[in-house]
Amino acid sequence: MITIIGAGPIGCYSAYKLAADGHKVQIYDSKGIIGKPVQCTGLLTSQALKLVHIDKDCILNKIKIARLHAPNGKFIDIDMKKENIVIDRSKFDKNLAELAQSQGVEIFLKHKFESFVKGKAKINNKLIKPEWLIGADGPNSQVAKSSSLFTNRKILVGNQVRAEMKIEDSKIMNIYLGLGCFAWSVPESEKVSRLGVVSYNHNNGLLQRLIRQTNAKILEHQGGLIPLYNPKQKLRNKNVLLIGDAATQVKPTTFGGIVPALLAAKEIDKLENYEKSCNKKVKKDLVLGLKIRKAMDKFNAKDYNELVDIFSKGKPKEIIETYDRDFPSTFILKLMFAKPKLLKFSWKAFWA
Repeated sequence: MITIIGAGPIGCYSAYKLAADGHKVQIYDSKGIIGKPVQCTGLLTSQALKLVHIDKDCILNKIKIARLHAPNGKFIDIDMKKENIVIDRSKFDKNLAELAQSQGVEIFLKHKFESFVKGKAKINNKLIKPEWLIGADGPNSQVAKSSSLFTNRKILVGNQVRAEMKIEDSKIMNIYLGLGCFAWSVPESEKVSRLGVVSYNHNNGLLQRLIRQTNAKILEHQGGLIPLYNPKQKLRNKNVLLIGDAATQVKPTTFGGIVPALLAAKEIDKLENYEKSCNKKVKKDLVLGLKIRKAMDKFNAKDYNELVDIFSKGKPKEIIETYDRDFPSTFILKLMFAKPKLLKFSWKAFWA
């Protein structure tokens, strides 16, 4: 028996993969409803469509242009060659749960994982002895804590609202550079957008500034915790594995976790070789993303203004319009060669 803690999209997709490979799988989740509460922007690159089937009724909008705003008020439009999709996260999660169940996976809701001692998992005050225990239970993973896998990790806060606001074009998402670590307005329709800010603390003032700036009318508050990728994070201790947010498998640049975690889930059926196979697939780009994040954390307003100016034309603009942001290793050197001036920013990634 394989026991997975966490019935989010990654826990359910991992269960599907393992069950399709012939394993008996059970998922336990402390929540009472799959897909709630929503703690994600729900913006996915085209890469997600290559990794998992996404029903049409899950797709609320398609984004063609990323508008990058500099602190000085200037902006540039990045015409993405491959559209991004905005999904209904709750429906997406439920569909993956149904996919897992179609392979015989059992899902138990309102079942809280408490501990893992001497090979036995304590869930709702009852003991079970799984052959494998998989933690897909978020950034503060209790599975990781119970199995000596909870390394020193930084946790960020994502504050988001759904709001009615004036939307110039529902095919354009807005990225606000220099506001927290990352800030956005992503339309889900012609009248409703998702506004959010990621920061290193519970600074709701940053989101309020964005709400005032866009004259938005709040419909719903969302958000949650986001782990910063840790390249030293171990993914296995004996028969315990970690995946997704529990393993800090989140892009440090834009803080999206679905694509890297789905890539990791593709390797979950390796079990004993999962850590090696997984790191081979995702670690390079996550490490590079972390270096970019370290540099961005040291940027000031002048740096962001200059960056937007660099990407406003010529080869640098062409490169970021063409390549997938999920895989910075495929284009970062091309950018440096195209615009050596970008090297002036790279030192920030290596010096405290």
